Amino acid sequence: LNHFFPSPAEADISPTTGIPLELSETLINQRSTYTVGPFTSSLNLTADTSQLTFTFPAGVDVSGVTALVFNGVTPRVNGVAAATSSVTGQVVTVTVPQNIAAGTDITVELPRVVNPATAGVGGITVDDTAGAPVGTTVGIPVTSVSPQPAPQEEVEGIASPDTAGQLA
Repeated sequence: LNHFFPSPAEADISPTTGIPLELSETLINQRSTYTVGPFTSSLNLTADTSQLTFTFPAGVDVSGVTALVFNGVTPRVNGVAAATSSVTGQVVTVTVPQNIAAGTDITVELPRVVNPATAGVGGITVDDTAGAPVGTTVGIPVTSVSPQPAPQEEVEGIASPDTAGQLA
């Protein structure tokens, strides 16, 4: 008996830490689409059956993730609308819409998440159908300051609205 290989019930999410996380909006308390991944599962995931779960830290409002689909905005797995999705407390469950072979990169988009009110709340736990061991994302990258637009350079010799089209 070899004790060094996990059974299917012990599937792994890889990487176990530092799964990339991108937000469409990084300002605190704002609605955002969270893009989690790429990560992999050591399981073959089956369309319309296998599920991925995302456990968010306290302070993140995920209640809108599975709200009424409007203009095609719904959780997506590798660019394809999820077969189903649900929210229970801080856990979002997404049923994969296509077969995904073990070891294949997976990226999941979770729309309509409301960012936490403060930075430093930690990351999201990512799991597959089989349960632990799990993976975690990088910390949720929110800020309380809006990004400043890049300064505009003034270029001499180009007309501006206050010169009525005449060159300076």
